[in-house]
Amino acid sequence: MDRALLIDCDGVLVDVEIDGHLAAFNQVWREEGVPWQWTPGQYRTALRTAGGRERLAALAGSPDFLAAVGSLARFGDWRSTVERWHRRKTELLAAIIERGGVQARPGVVRLMREARQEGWALAVVSSGTARTVHGFVRTLLADLADDLVVVTGDDVSTKKPDPEGYLRALTRLRVPAHRALAVEDSHRGLRAAVTAGLTCLVTTTPATAGQDFTAAVAVLSDLGEPGSPPVRGLPGEWSGHVTVAHLASLLDAARSGPVVHR
Repeated sequence: MDRALLIDCDGVLVDVEIDGHLAAFNQVWREEGVPWQWTPGQYRTALRTAGGRERLAALAGSPDFLAAVGSLARFGDWRSTVERWHRRKTELLAAIIERGGVQARPGVVRLMREARQEGWALAVVSSGTARTVHGFVRTLLADLADDLVVVTGDDVSTKKPDPEGYLRALTRLRVPAHRALAVEDSHRGLRAAVTAGLTCLVTTTPATAGQDFTAAVAVLSDLGEPGSPPVRGLPGEWSGHVTVAHLASLLDAARSGPVVHR
């Protein structure tokens, strides 16, 4: 295999930041009687920090959070509190996944299957926990699991925008960076992929639309499905959905000086 397709999980394979992660975080606080709930807008801001545990820890510096709860002293040891909240949030999200309550974003599973048939190596590279990411893989990519490299936030010392996750995946795939294409949804993920030397395509979500994607080779609404409405952002010469041939053309263009589509 001399080419590879690497995708992010949250925001690319699935979009559960608001209905999944945010809902689970807020449920944790309701269970514990903490007078705080993230609004969707506040959570979108929090998403600039990679990793749920890290987002929770950052609340210690949030004026809104401190105004709502009064003082961190009410929680005792802050680090232990963050770990407890994150553990419970992961349990709640896992229950949602196991109930089959999560759908893949348009075109992702199709494109990964087609890429595998064309001989591409495959990977999922995420800042999420191993339990959550592998849960999504088992639910949505079960037929590809044996051929899939998975790197999670538990596998790295530094999360995105650090490139460590992508570099680990490339090592395991044995594919050079210039022969690999990443699909990301956020500026943070884009930076990680590009810093690792990959070509990167972005599919936006409501939580990430409007971020700086100038380093991406293309910025699309999603990857699309045959027979569905055309993907927003597709170059005029492409069909209504992204194909493996399109991915190959992006890689080839990047090697000779990419033509960026936005």
